[in-house]
Amino acid sequence: MFVLLRMCGGANGPQLQEVAVEGLISFIRQPTFVIEMYVNYDCDPLLRNVFEEVGKLLCKAAFPAAPGPMTPVQLQAFEGLVSMITTIADNVEVDKAPDHDAYAVDVSEFRLFWTER
Repeated sequence: MFVLLRMCGGANGPQLQEVAVEGLISFIRQPTFVIEMYVNYDCDPLLRNVFEEVGKLLCKAAFPAAPGPMTPVQLQAFEGLVSMITTIADNVEVDKAPDHDAYAVDVSEFRLFWTER
């Protein structure tokens, strides 16, 4: 995965970038990949934010740097972003969402976790 992220950056040439974006999109199309990527990496403070990195990378690749026709890499990156958002939207369980009052927080109860033993 991390090799694909480096190659998607485009430093190795447009052909290799296109192949890497295709590989990344094939991962994203798997039904549980996006959710598992977020839960297993981004939710752990000791690991890299893979979900965030993939999103940033696809955003950067999808938006053109200069006016003109879109390149295949831009179209693929946009497709990857749409797939990520679709996966998230499909997995939202609106009927199981807690009430607004469930998020009420009393700031006086807050303690810095790194100072507790």
